[in-house]
This record gives sequence, C-alpha cells and structure tokens, in this order.
Amino acid sequence: MKHRNKIIGIFIVVILTIFFLLKDKKKNMDFKTSGRYTVGYVKKIFGMKGGIACEYEILVNGRLYNQSNYLRGSNPKKEKYFVVFNPKNPADNLIFLEIPVPDSLINEIPKNGWERIPIEYEQELYEQKIFI
Repeated sequence: MKHRNKIIGIFIVVILTIFFLLKDKKKNMDFKTSGRYTVGYVKKIFGMKGGIACEYEILVNGRLYNQSNYLRGSNPKKEKYFVVFNPKNPADNLIFLEIPVPDSLINEIPKNGWERIPIEYEQELYEQKIFI
C-alpha cells in the first residue's frame, strides 16, 4: 500500500510538471506569434529565495501593469528594456533584460505597443528568452 501511494504521488508530480511545461511553451508561442512590444521600466532589484529578481512596470492602452522577473544571470544596468506582452491580457508579459531601450524611443511608444522590437538587436537574445 505504501509503495502504491508513492507511485501515485510520483505520477501526479510528473503529470503536473508536463502540464506546466506545456502551458509555458504555449505562452511563449503566443508571444512569438501575436505578442506586442512595449517598454518596461525597472523599478527595483531585490533578493528572493533562490536568486535575484527585478520589479518592472509597463503601460499598455493607458493601464499600468506591474510584474516581477528572476534575473537568471542578467544584470540590468539601465532602467528601460523591451517587454513582450499578450495583447488580450497585457498582465501576461516577459521582459528582455538583454535588450535595453534607447532614449530616442521613449516619446514614440504606441499605446498598444509595437508589432516587433523597433531596433536592431541580436535575434539570438530574443530566442534564448522565448524558447527556453
């Protein structure tokens, strides 16, 4: 009986892990196919259990969204970075700490974001973040 409960527990953990991996992959594919881009403003960097994170905000269609993100080895040196967001749910977003926003774009941010990142950048940096 004890052995059976252990097997059931392992099975449940495996199923949940697969579910969340597939959900994350779908989210990333949605970003790739229909995501819009805006500017994220890093507000603070703080320590969390298991690493360091940053808090940032974006403004989409006149509404402010706040988010946190693990740094995963990134070290933000500026305040503004590109963020991809789901146009149907802008609270679903991801910041690219590897792609800073030049000051020249700050006054040109569309309310509903850009269709693509409006500067030249290394595509590899984008793919590393989206296809993890």
